[in-house]
Amino acid sequence: MALKDIAPVLAKDFVTIGIDTDRMIGGNDLLKRFNPGGGGIPWFVFIDGEGKAVIDSNDPAKGNVGFPAADSEIAHIKVMLQRVRKRITPDEIEMLGKSLVAFRDVKLPPR
Repeated sequence: MALKDIAPVLAKDFVTIGIDTDRMIGGNDLLKRFNPGGGGIPWFVFIDGEGKAVIDSNDPAKGNVGFPAADSEIAHIKVMLQRVRKRITPDEIEMLGKSLVAFRDVKLPPR
């Protein structure tokens, strides 16, 4: 999310807030409020101005997408962005999806 081409796009519509369930007072309560079923990490949710969850990283068919790498996980991220976007364009959503594919497909040299 902090990459130079990604951060400005996401900043058009979102404020990122990290919740540390181990070190924050009330962190577990927030997690239980928005994700009562639990699941893997990372897990994330888009919340509207009234504090209501709009959509989260739990794909109804596959569960939590975590850090999206599989095509189906990236597709769910794009659905999430389409649902909550205000200023981010459809072309930017496609670019964000392609950036996840590029990150996934990076080949590191052998150690």
